[in-house]
Amino acid sequence: MTNPSAVALAAADIEKKIGKLVGHEAVKVKPYGRHFLIQIDDNGQPDTVARLTQINTTYGVSFKSHTGRWEPLPEEGTREEMITVLVDELGPYLDPTNYTSN
Repeated sequence: MTNPSAVALAAADIEKKIGKLVGHEAVKVKPYGRHFLIQIDDNGQPDTVARLTQINTTYGVSFKSHTGRWEPLPEEGTREEMITVLVDELGPYLDPTNYTSN
């Protein structure tokens, strides 16, 4: 996917689908090369918690571990399947209430 407008549309579509699954619009998606960075607001700063990566004709999901390394989930599938996996497996990291300061 090299067409910039197609990439922007794909990012907006992913963001919309994640928002629908998690029930809020706090999750943002930023294209970055062959990745879509999944970000949430952490006290005014975007925190990248996961990424959806195109692998030929399928997609994979990775999460950023406490060491800063990207750790892949073992699943691979269509973009829609991997959006569901992302929300199912990493849901707490997509909850904005986990990032608010008291």
